[in-house]
Amino acid sequence: MRPGRRHPRWAVVALAASMTAACGGSALSVDGTSSTTTATTAAILPVEPTFSYRVDATVADPSGAVEVVANDTGSSRFTPGRIVLVFADPADLDAVLDRYDGTVVHSFSTGDYGVPGPTYAVIEVDLSTVDPDEMPGAMTALGIEGSSAFGSEDGARLAAIVAVERAAGRQVSLEWRTETTEIPFSTQEASTTGGRRGWSPNAYELSYYQRDSVQGFGVAEAWSLMYYAGVLGNRVPIAVIDRGFEVDDDFADPVTYAMDPSYLEFGESDDGYHGYETSSIAMAIPDNGYGIAGVAGVVAEPILIQRGASTDTDAIEALLQARALGAEIVSMSFITAVIDEWAYVADLWDPVTSALADDGVLMFASSGNGGGNLDEAVAEREGLIGTRPCQAPGVICVGGLAEDSIDRDEHSVYGEPGGSVPIFGPYCVHTIPPQGGGTVFWTCGTSLSAPFVAGVAALVWASNPDLTADQVWAIMEATAHPGRWPRVNAYGAVADALPPAAFVSFAEPAPDSGHELANAITLAAVVAIPTDLNTSSAEVTIRFASDLDGPIDETTWTVVMEHDEAVSTQRVSTVTADLSEGDHVLTVTATYGDAEVSDIRIIHVGNSPPTDLVITQPDDGDLVCEGSTVLLRGDAFDINEQLGLSNSAFRWSSSIDGPLGRGRNRSEDGLSVGEHVITMRVVDAGGLESSETVGITVWSATYPACRDAPPDARINRPLDEASFYVDYEGDDYETGVDEDGAYVVVTLRVRVSDDRDEPEDLQIDFYVTPDEPDAWVGSGRTIETRLHLPDGETSQAKTIRVVVYDSGGNVAEDEIRVFVSRFV
Repeated sequence: MRPGRRHPRWAVVALAASMTAACGGSALSVDGTSSTTTATTAAILPVEPTFSYRVDATVADPSGAVEVVANDTGSSRFTPGRIVLVFADPADLDAVLDRYDGTVVHSFSTGDYGVPGPTYAVIEVDLSTVDPDEMPGAMTALGIEGSSAFGSEDGARLAAIVAVERAAGRQVSLEWRTETTEIPFSTQEASTTGGRRGWSPNAYELSYYQRDSVQGFGVAEAWSLMYYAGVLGNRVPIAVIDRGFEVDDDFADPVTYAMDPSYLEFGESDDGYHGYETSSIAMAIPDNGYGIAGVAGVVAEPILIQRGASTDTDAIEALLQARALGAEIVSMSFITAVIDEWAYVADLWDPVTSALADDGVLMFASSGNGGGNLDEAVAEREGLIGTRPCQAPGVICVGGLAEDSIDRDEHSVYGEPGGSVPIFGPYCVHTIPPQGGGTVFWTCGTSLSAPFVAGVAALVWASNPDLTADQVWAIMEATAHPGRWPRVNAYGAVADALPPAAFVSFAEPAPDSGHELANAITLAAVVAIPTDLNTSSAEVTIRFASDLDGPIDETTWTVVMEHDEAVSTQRVSTVTADLSEGDHVLTVTATYGDAEVSDIRIIHVGNSPPTDLVITQPDDGDLVCEGSTVLLRGDAFDINEQLGLSNSAFRWSSSIDGPLGRGRNRSEDGLSVGEHVITMRVVDAGGLESSETVGITVWSATYPACRDAPPDARINRPLDEASFYVDYEGDDYETGVDEDGAYVVVTLRVRVSDDRDEPEDLQIDFYVTPDEPDAWVGSGRTIETRLHLPDGETSQAKTIRVVVYDSGGNVAEDEIRVFVSRFV
């Protein structure tokens, strides 16, 4: 749980005194005389005073701008002439105004900012209305022991008012002064292109951002983890309350501002650009070639609250403004440190921080730079007590670690284990002045620690926006590096907050890409898992699927752990040619342990019509005699028909005779006399078609040129497009090896006819190209020949051609193509 409200013993005493006053009973003064307790008189116990005071000009502020109260261990500052009343009943305000002739100079209600709670009134009082000697009795009544020195009598009078009113049960306080907690510009570094103390413009190389450094904060690796998880688009509103802001290109648009133009303005303040530094370390944009990389710059919605006067009330109202503007995380790099005797009036913050914590706001504050132990002070040992907002209920107090060390910096205020300072960030970081600057500064203080840790909280919340504020803080506590000084662990907290600890995204195919049906498609994805330093590899199961065709592939992959990276990645892939035609929603799913995550990609698989159509026979313009055999031969390519187009895909027709039949090769003997347009139409398996045409003329048989027509010739063995294997004997051919290489024995046969000559009287020659030793392989209607496959080749196409001569000198030719391959 986040820090809760403390109840020191003075609160119980004050409560008892206030109950006596509220009941209108009697009380005794310190001299033993009886007096009636009224609404304007504190309950004074009849005991020796346990508290004393003195006026000592040596403790006064030289400027006179503030009042000072001091003891042996320290001092605190407050506004001259003013007190603060926190009230719910307006009658309390009227009573205080009447008693001290007061004037309200500023007031605000928590309800004005949508937060349930009381009203705050800053009241200027007439100091002549109070005797400072009332202070010891009232302090004694409250159970306060000790001694205080005031720099002026006016300061003592103000303190007396507060003591008397507290003893009477009203929440009246001095208007404590806040102080920034940074030690500005402790050393100046060289330019951004190179400097001492490990400066690098690449935040992944800064030791206080690395997971594998001594401190192990792991901010850079947390960014990588969030990138793979796809959560960097989530935004978290972060408010920084400070002074000295400058807004430049290192802040994400839009930047929300809050200020009172009557007394506030952005720009350099008495603290320099303190607000610029603290807001930059929390949320400057990384990887923009400008300034520095803020912890939460990848997810932050910046809210900058410029507080005016350095007072508690001003800062409290700024906190309310931050919430009203939507802040879910608030960082405060200032403190109000009150010496122990006056700790009981350091509670102005408490109603507001309690209400905001209940409302789901994560508040972080600097612990301070004095080097003291807050929890020793609470245990009534020496040191400061009542530090606000650090110790206010619901606020998480942040300490700072020394450079490259797991020990606290000697200047950082700290607490006991499990006490007031539950988390530590870096005490020193690199900063750059507004507008980019040209010089890197090594800047130190818990002023930087608080926004650093607040930025980590934003990373956690962006990793899982469904978390509550308490759950975010619980994750940060649980994942913090253990030890005397618990170190925030950005990588561990983000890994814990993220949904399933595995990430996967498509690498191929491209989004909305188009692909050819029946063609190989590579499906590839990148899977990433958080790197486990305790193992060398892990197994991840990857499944690819389509909404149209179902499962495609499932494989278990071994991911090698990349110990120098935040996540370990592996590219995984499969190839498929089986996706059906249509729009596919592809899914890749990675399963790693109990984690299962997916990514989708939409692609289109389409069918294209046949291409590269060619009619090899007859030639365009051929003249044919009536009754002669006309060979119809053609070819085509279809990218979607991986085994080639079927014979039935080829459909022939004549402009005169109509449909002629199907087949890549066929013959027609009865074409009518006349001028024909021969069409080869190729229809693929999906119904898409293309066509090609040639023109021929069929002459009448009585035409003089047809009285001695050329012979008809058609190769009928082997079949066109047949395949043979030199190392695999089929049922009808043999194989072997000779001096020309591996071969297959193939029978060649031709069917011939002629109108004058008998088939045995025709001259028939066969040729094979390419082949060795010669293209001519023999004569006759049937021959055997060896078809060779050259060494080093896996397949070769052979053209087999026959040339037929009749006695009249007429010539006919036919050719086919076959393939000679090695069996695989």
